[in-house]
Parts: sequence; structure tokens; C-alpha cells
Amino acid sequence: MDHIHATLLAGDMSTTAMSVAARDAEGREGVATIPICGAATWHGAPGFDLDPTPALLLEALDEFESQGWSFRGEEGTISFSIRQHDMVLLDRDGKMLIPALSWQCNAATAEVQELRDRGVESSVGTIEERFVLPKLLWALRQDDTLRSRLAYVMTSGDFIAWQLTGTMRLSASDALSNGLLDHQRGLATEAIATAGLEPAWFPPVVRSGHPVGVVASSGKDEGAWSTLRNRFGLNWAVAAGLGDNHAGAVGCGLAD
Repeated sequence: MDHIHATLLAGDMSTTAMSVAARDAEGREGVATIPICGAATWHGAPGFDLDPTPALLLEALDEFESQGWSFRGEEGTISFSIRQHDMVLLDRDGKMLIPALSWQCNAATAEVQELRDRGVESSVGTIEERFVLPKLLWALRQDDTLRSRLAYVMTSGDFIAWQLTGTMRLSASDALSNGLLDHQRGLATEAIATAGLEPAWFPPVVRSGHPVGVVASSGKDEGAWSTLRNRFGLNWAVAAGLGDNHAGAVGCGLAD
């Protein structure tokens, strides 16, 4: 059977499924949908354990390959649209400290009002309880030991890109929709500091659609993530993803 050589792999991870689309250079497309797993709670707030993520993606690749698709031998690009307000907290070794709190976590009501009273919306726009900025402040108040162990803050999409490439970046689309960028589309260091948080916790910002890096042959995690990386040729690039609402808008034809 002739292989269909994929040149694009696009993933959409929601609260219910990991949906992955593939396309080749001639425009042929395929779709695989895998039911999500890993739902968890932390201090009563809903979130997701991301440990099953590489297995979900490997299952999707298995489904594609059973249909004749190939992900080796050609240049390609990978990008993901992930639950828009997922918050990933990592220690210095890159291990998750808590489940990735999702858009369903609306516990940061007091923190939103506090940040509004401090005037942070003047630099980052309207904030809501599900946004990373207030949600991070709320999480730190639930566990007194969390701040001393925290080294990196990002979204689930950024986490996946890091696991694939070894490069930590903060995707602009998701960052903007989480109160983390200022009006110049740079990291909102003043607002983050005003919230009593550390700007150094956040990776450098990368414009959505721009490259984060290439799929690496090795990384910190040599388990399922390593198996996933090895399914791709080394010519595959990973592009910074879009937030789910942004991706939906672009998919409906909006240019910007």
C-alpha cells in the first residue's frame, strides 16, 4: 500500500476528546478522534492530568498509520489548539505540581476582584475567573508550599510543544486570553508583579503560528513522550498554537 506522507498534523484537545487532523502536500486529509482521559480535581477545582497526553497522540498516530498515513521522511509542521485556559505549573525538574486547571475552574472570584481593584485590567484587558493570572494567585493561596516549588508556568499547549521540542515558550494567543500579555503583546510583567507573582516563572512569548522548535530526538522525559517524538522524522517543526476560540475563528475564515 502506498503511504500518504503527512506534512501537517493539527491537534485539538478539549475536555472530551483529542481530535487530530493530518494533511499531505496534495491537500488530502484524515481525522482521528480519541476520547480524553485524565480528568482530575485539585482543592475542589476541575483539571486534567497530562500524563496520558502522549499515549492519546500515539493512539491517534496508530489510527492514521492503519489508514496508510506516514509521518516519516518528509518535512512537516505540528500545532495544537488546547483547552484555552489550562494552567500548567512545573517544578525545576519539569514535573507537574498540580493537575492542569482548566477553563472549568472558576474558583478565583476573590482574586479577580482584587486584581481589578489593583488596576491590572488597564494593561491586560478584562480578566475572568478562568484566566491563568487570577487562577495562579488562587492556587498559590491553596497550598503554602507551592510557591517555593514553582519554577515554570505555561498552558497545556505550551507544555506539549516543550515536550516535543525541548524549548519552553508561551504562545501569544493563549497568553493573551489569560491576562498574561500587555497591550504591546509582550509579557505583562507589571501586571504579573502587581498580582504578587513572578514574571520569571513565564517562558518567553512566541507569536502564534511561529516556530517553537523542531521535534527533538531526546528530552527530559524519556517515557511515552520519547516514544511519541520517535514516531516523527527529525524534519518536523512545532508551531505555537492558537487558543481554541482563536482557532475556531480562523477556521471560520477570519484572517487575523
